[in-house]
Amino acid sequence: SIVEFVETKDVTSEEDKKLDGGPVYINYIFKGLKEGKTTITFKYVSITDNSIEKEDKVTVKVDKYKNISLVAIP
Repeated sequence: SIVEFVETKDVTSEEDKKLDGGPVYINYIFKGLKEGKTTITFKYVSITDNSIEKEDKVTVKVDKYKNISLVAIP
């Protein structure tokens, strides 16, 4: 309730896009709604059976100006 997901941006290089199975880089953009601290969970889901293959948790802090900063990265 203190952050809101805004959008994703694909920042994968054109070279990597040419490679089958190459790396994909995505920026997840959030905005701060109110001051506090929270954890955002990213779940990596298999495209074949929708099972969760991996989870990463990132702790973020929102200051009184609604700026977001990372507190802890896995």
